[in-house]
Amino acid sequence: MQAFESTSMPFELWTHEAHLRMAWNYITQHGQQDATPLIKQGILRLNEKNKDKIKYGYSETITMFYIHVLTKAILSMPSEHSFEDFLKCHKYLTDSSFIAQYYSSKVLENPESKVRFFEPDRAALT
Repeated sequence: MQAFESTSMPFELWTHEAHLRMAWNYITQHGQQDATPLIKQGILRLNEKNKDKIKYGYSETITMFYIHVLTKAILSMPSEHSFEDFLKCHKYLTDSSFIAQYYSSKVLENPESKVRFFEPDRAALT
């Protein structure tokens, strides 16, 4: 978390699982509402520092989707659990194609979905 917050994290370590771990840490510590701006601002800062290495950039839709599904999964767990236990119970989150159950590529590739949240077009968020 320190490397993420200080933007000293090597970009090659900024994987899908690293995104999940970072968001899990913030959500479990601060709750969804207070964690959301920390997650978004942190990603934007790290992306800005590594803009020459980023293929797709920040997406408000993808970020908010994962904040939602992570929060729901966190709330389904006992209050005391490790990130590793969390992933064992919610392995689907590690599959980067999981989002395709909710969103078509048409929505995710829309430039507007990068700057504002779009509701899923395949399955509703519950």
